[in-house]
Amino acid sequence: MKNGSSLPSGETLPNEEESYYGEWAVGFLCVLMLSISTVLLVLYYLESQEVAVKINAMQRIREFMVSRNQSFEHMNDSAILNEAQKLLQEVVKIDSKIFELQLSIDAFIERISTGWKQHDGHLYYLDAYETAFFYARRACKNRNATLTPITTASEETFVESLSKASKQSVWIGLLKDGKSWKWIDGKTPFRTSFWESGQPNPWSPLREDCVEIPMNCATPGNCWNSVSCDERKAAVCRVSPDERWMT
Repeated sequence: MKNGSSLPSGETLPNEEESYYGEWAVGFLCVLMLSISTVLLVLYYLESQEVAVKINAMQRIREFMVSRNQSFEHMNDSAILNEAQKLLQEVVKIDSKIFELQLSIDAFIERISTGWKQHDGHLYYLDAYETAFFYARRACKNRNATLTPITTASEETFVESLSKASKQSVWIGLLKDGKSWKWIDGKTPFRTSFWESGQPNPWSPLREDCVEIPMNCATPGNCWNSVSCDERKAAVCRVSPDERWMT
């Protein structure tokens, strides 16, 4: 060695190739650390933005809930969120009811446009095809209706008017069950009657277990006439309001 210098025993100077790869490795590690630092900074930024969004959302929820009920003002965030969840569930239920109500309204409009008549909260349809009582009952059922019960004098007069307008005798949904009469819809109690004089006829040789309103009734307001269920009449079908919307 020049200048009398010497290396410690067992050591040698690195050659140029080894120095190059050493510098490359250091440079690569620096770039890698810079990239990792950049990724961490981006993740931190996104996380901080998400936290800010959550804080802002919580503040809006709190303001809304307190505006509805001042007693919520001193609740913590967890309690506020619990109350908001309850409110959301109620809103979902109401939205579902609104949807069902709209379907009922649409069905009502469709019926009105296809010949149904409205009277005292009910819809009525006169099916002009004359058939036996139990076929008439089925025809009404196929229209999601029932062969009409009659419970008021006003309803009796209205159904009589349908019969006269069509010039047809019509079935109503009254059927003899043993010795008593019942409405076939299964839910209307039999309390009021509008029989013609001498009806129902207990002395008829035929089984007169069904009831018509004859088109030529001479005693308006009292037109029920018991006849054989095999006679052929038109049918008056009735749809009642959905009980869900009556409460």
